[in-house]
Amino acid sequence: MAPCGAPGVDARWEYRSDLGSLQLVAAAQPGAPGLCLAAAAGVYLAQCESRPGMQWLLRRILAPPSPLIATFYMYRAQSDEEYPNENINTADLPGVLWYLQNEVLGPCPRKYNITRIRRLRVTLRKDQIVDFVAFDRARCTVPGCLSKLSVQGFRVGCQYTNYGGDAARWYSLPGACPDLPAESKNLQCLRAQPGGACNGPIGTAGCSYHVEDAGDVGLSELSGIRDFKAFCADGNVEYDKATQRGRGLDFW
Repeated sequence: MAPCGAPGVDARWEYRSDLGSLQLVAAAQPGAPGLCLAAAAGVYLAQCESRPGMQWLLRRILAPPSPLIATFYMYRAQSDEEYPNENINTADLPGVLWYLQNEVLGPCPRKYNITRIRRLRVTLRKDQIVDFVAFDRARCTVPGCLSKLSVQGFRVGCQYTNYGGDAARWYSLPGACPDLPAESKNLQCLRAQPGGACNGPIGTAGCSYHVEDAGDVGLSELSGIRDFKAFCADGNVEYDKATQRGRGLDFW
């Protein structure tokens, strides 16, 4: 597929694995006027208006960043299972530590077989953060959730909690078919309720946030447990809420 052309600009399509889509990469040719790329943007946007991924990339290259756009890390306690980065709950570091110590760590096995802390790089508009909603296996569990999202939009939600006297945040990332569990989502629903995850431009209709994987760390690796099964078999406990300490481990 050939990209739209413009004088003084070298453009090509390439697959962006981090975004999961084709994007137009454009760069001024050597010796071209300094404003050539900016001037060419109108040509690209006019001729390729039906290619939103291309428009977004050009805006990233040409437009100054909006002070309302924020990119930061969120964290998620998760099993080894892999699934889309939408219809999930995440947290900041104090928030994910609160969740681990209050909901996950304790008598073996860990809740939901959680094995790691994932790091996600999230981009959103700071003025479009809404109320938090809870998800379980890609389904929103708040009563009347779909009606609530229809009003506030499929935008990132946030609520505060307390961790050791410090503020902690939990986030919700509403995605496609939020009122259906993962195994029941279907094409008809995906078309009617596409969710808020997207490649950009952030803040436009149907595009509330963008998520990129940014690594993970295993809980056993983090706390120094070499063999989790053996650790459990010996009667050890990673963390006990009642005593606020572990047994056979003092990391948490």
